[in-house]
Amino acid sequence: MMNLIRLVLLCSNEFVSCYIFKYLCLIIDCSTLNLFIRQMKYSIEKNDKFSLFQLHEENLNALIAPKLKSEFIFLWNEGVESLVLDMGDVKFVDSSGLSAILTANRLWKDNGSFIITGVKNDGVKKLIEISRLETILNIKSTTEEALDFINSSATGSEEEEA
Repeated sequence: MMNLIRLVLLCSNEFVSCYIFKYLCLIIDCSTLNLFIRQMKYSIEKNDKFSLFQLHEENLNALIAPKLKSEFIFLWNEGVESLVLDMGDVKFVDSSGLSAILTANRLWKDNGSFIITGVKNDGVKKLIEISRLETILNIKSTTEEALDFINSSATGSEEEEA
């Protein structure tokens, strides 16, 4: 890989045809692309009142966050009333991951609920505390607590309508 990068750097001078340079860049792009294109591991359970999104990744970082945002937007557009994000497998979150979480929070802020559950890792907990997101996000210890919250919220809104 490093030899190909050196070759591209050498070929970027004026002595080499532009076509050869483009071809070499294509080779490098294709070989490095496999490092970055990876399917996000997750599962979704859908019910009438909520969807449970279980992220089966250790890292919620810049490689995963765009895919996660896309899934959130897709679920929102499908009309999911409340979303529970289970982060039980997550051991690391960076700023891109926080951005994806905040995107979901904004989507469900006015209609429905967005709840994070299963935050077990001390580093992830500390990041949420340092960024003061525990004041903004609805975080529950377990999925059962999250579902109880959704059910009590749904019962409360039905009583208001009556």
